[in-house]
Amino acid sequence: MISTEKEYEATLSRIEELLVKPENIENSELEGFEELNRLSDLVADFEEKILLKDELIKGEESGLSNKSVAEILAEAKRRAQTNLKAVII
Repeated sequence: MISTEKEYEATLSRIEELLVKPENIENSELEGFEELNRLSDLVADFEEKILLKDELIKGEESGLSNKSVAEILAEAKRRAQTNLKAVII
């Protein structure tokens, strides 16, 4: 689990290192492939948590209704998933 921004940045750096080798993306039997997938999941979880928290705070501060905040949170989750896909590609 990623708990801090420092851990998040370190994990992103490691993902970048793993992405340099195409076999880490293509060969599911390699340790690098498995590590890349594990780290990607951790990053996605952290980004979702941070984005959701930030969007919730924005919604509360602006006086939005609960329905509007829920819609914002759903969009933040979608963005986090899209960002992760962009990192892997």
